[in-house]
Amino acid sequence: MKTTDKIRCSLQEYKAVLGYNSSWTVPNALTLTRFAMVPVFLGAFIYEAFLLALTIFILAGITDALDGYLARTMKQRSRLGAVLDPLADKLLVLTAFICLGLSGWIPWWLVSVVIIREIVIVCGFIFLHLARMDIRGKITATLDSKLNTLAQIMLVLVVMSSRLLEEALLDTLSHILIYVVAGLTLISGLHYLFLGLGLRFCFKNKKK
Repeated sequence: MKTTDKIRCSLQEYKAVLGYNSSWTVPNALTLTRFAMVPVFLGAFIYEAFLLALTIFILAGITDALDGYLARTMKQRSRLGAVLDPLADKLLVLTAFICLGLSGWIPWWLVSVVIIREIVIVCGFIFLHLARMDIRGKITATLDSKLNTLAQIMLVLVVMSSRLLEEALLDTLSHILIYVVAGLTLISGLHYLFLGLGLRFCFKNKKK
């Protein structure tokens, strides 16, 4: 065996040991960091260190964009990352929404709508899984869902910035975003519901 072939084999074995072909990737490490930011954000908000909480939320957004970029450019996408990445986003955003709702900075009806949507989607996935349906690759993030997540993040940023800076323009923008988020939450939730029902209907027809 040539020296170059030996080196190549050694590198492949080294990568296998470290799990480069599975879940031990840089993007996943950033995602786990984002999970760790959730209790820090919560603690900062509880102790009214709102500037720190806002900074953590912004840093979490940066890591979210960075891990997605690295996953594409470094070709380090993994099944674990596909699950953990959106889960970390949802956990942070839901935590922020609950904190803002408890503080009275956003209406509780909006918090309830956002939480109910997530519960319905999770229950739908569980139902499809229990029905022994293979949904991998069949239900992906829709455009309205991505816009909804973006609007939710913008709402948190604008509301917290408005409280810190006491700008009337930011306060007006936050009121507009509240209804934008509510609308996108309902639209994206119904979209996922119809997608799930469609898959269930097709699955039933195939069994007949």
